[in-house]
Amino acid sequence: MATLSGLKTVNDPAGTNLLNILLRGHTAPELRVDQQMPNFAKTYQDAELAAVGSFVLQHFGQTGASLSADDVAARRGNTAIEQAWRAGMSGLEQLLEAVDAAQALGEEAVLATVVKVEGSAYRRPGARMLINALGQTAGTVSGGCLESEVARMLGG
Repeated sequence: MATLSGLKTVNDPAGTNLLNILLRGHTAPELRVDQQMPNFAKTYQDAELAAVGSFVLQHFGQTGASLSADDVAARRGNTAIEQAWRAGMSGLEQLLEAVDAAQALGEEAVLATVVKVEGSAYRRPGARMLINALGQTAGTVSGGCLESEVARMLGG
């Protein structure tokens, strides 16, 4: 059984990666079934997702943080990354569409790329993630444990 304690996802007071996972899910062909999670964006309202996110942060994290319905609503924003996700794209297609859409909309975004791996790692060099000014992401650079830290470092 996997543990959530100690993961950056549950110890980020802003809940950036946690909200991304709740809204968009965590699925990719290379993930094992026990590493996947469906998205809940269309099934639950902002207040419900905020309650679930707060529960996870408070019971598995060490920050005691909580999320509001406004936090969830902001994360759902109508940005280039959100548009690519809603279009049902995955992987490289989603990343490229998000880059194109961000440029077309004049949104600021940063492309993070894994350039070197030491020891075991979920993703290999060349893995990419686009981060916009709201901290929304397209693509991944890890199995979910580094995305919020990368977004935080880049000011997202």
